Amino acid sequence: MTGSCSRDLYSGFLRAIRDRLQPEGFYTSVAVPAKTSDDIPWLKGYDYGGIGAAVDFVFIMAYDWHEASGPPGPVAPIQEVRKTIEYAQKYMGSNKIILGVPRYGYDWTRSNGTALNARAVSVANAIKTAMKYQVPIQYSIPDQQPYFSYRDEAGARHIVWF
Repeated sequence: MTGSCSRDLYSGFLRAIRDRLQPEGFYTSVAVPAKTSDDIPWLKGYDYGGIGAAVDFVFIMAYDWHEASGPPGPVAPIQEVRKTIEYAQKYMGSNKIILGVPRYGYDWTRSNGTALNARAVSVANAIKTAMKYQVPIQYSIPDQQPYFSYRDEAGARHIVWF
């Protein structure tokens, strides 16, 4: 099955759900990954226009540009979030968009500049960690996100974005 066929089937499925539930007084919504163009291969199955036309609300997951299995960086860099909103507004009304934003981050353990592993951290735990190791929390102006680095008791280097 091709990507365009799958995306049309998904949008049609959402329309069928809405058509069945709307007369009963229910709203329909769907969560979709953040998307900034139609050229991203793994996101081709998400037709923002078709989805936006089929449901009452679209929850856009505007986070995890950097996540535990990838390299360190901001979880929701503002420039990518803005591109996502601008892209979504081309295909659906602003009144349908619910923007999902993170209230967490990741603490990556590093060796020689390479991320070895990461764990999710809450904002409160990220701040507690910075206080425990007495390191300043920095703020990335371009990304609009806080981060800091520290060394743990075993001497391992960490970087935290939250």
